[in-house]
Amino acid sequence: MHTRKDYLDGKVDHSTYYRQFVDEITLDLVEQTFTKEALQKAYAKEEWFNTISLRRWDALAVVMFPRSNIAARMVMVGGYPSQSDCVCTLKEAAKMLIGH
Repeated sequence: MHTRKDYLDGKVDHSTYYRQFVDEITLDLVEQTFTKEALQKAYAKEEWFNTISLRRWDALAVVMFPRSNIAARMVMVGGYPSQSDCVCTLKEAAKMLIGH
């Protein structure tokens, strides 16, 4: 696994770091919330899905956090999960669902 220090030191990129926290629960939540077509359309505009309201991502993060073991996995690599970490992980899951 890639540590938080590796990420902060630039040894791994944003996508690589957050993608390691994506699990089936995360993938399922994103897939149940957004259609693949909506994700593809948003990704076509820009790769960070910022055309989808942050409010929607934040709400999904609140649902994901207690269902996923993201907190334990982040602590294992020297991090501490925040709302933004959860949103970044959800957005990586979205990329995975549309093949990016």
